[in-house]
Amino acid sequence: MAAGSDIGQARNLKVYAETAALPAPAHRVQPGLARRGRRRAVYDSVMAKKMFPSPADCEAAFYDALERADLNLMMAVWADEPDIVCIHPQGPRLAGTSAVRASFADIFSHGASMQLKVGELRRHLSQTLAIHNVYETITLRSEPGATATEVPPVLATNVYMLTPHGWRMIVHHASIAPQGTNAEEQGVARILH
Repeated sequence: MAAGSDIGQARNLKVYAETAALPAPAHRVQPGLARRGRRRAVYDSVMAKKMFPSPADCEAAFYDALERADLNLMMAVWADEPDIVCIHPQGPRLAGTSAVRASFADIFSHGASMQLKVGELRRHLSQTLAIHNVYETITLRSEPGATATEVPPVLATNVYMLTPHGWRMIVHHASIAPQGTNAEEQGVARILH
């Protein structure tokens, strides 16, 4: 299993290296700045075509985007479907690309303030659909050098669909895990990412 995870890690590093090689996005396009608008369109087009050859690659990119507060990578992970759904811990159901993008834009507006450990993967895989259930351990930092705060463990279900552009997330449902239900609390540690 370790050899397989090394291959997956190498593939993920390649995906992230490709992302880093892209031109920086133009954050705001003002009238009269057509060249910046085209640059943004090219960047968005490349990100939308990003291939995730497996659900694990898509999931790794999701958690990397979450840690780095990278909205473009986050939205590249999601399927371009009107029925995508995201439920953050103790939050409402957000349906559709616009609502999902807005929620992550709000979360990321505070900068890269999360450190995540994802473990206890349980999965179901078919030819075109994958369901992953994981425990997320999240540590928050309000600012560099500040004391880190660990939030209660989160139980998350991520659903991926095979699209013409590779695997994409269609559902992320996260909720606070009941105390005593994860492997660490039961004396078993199995960290994936």
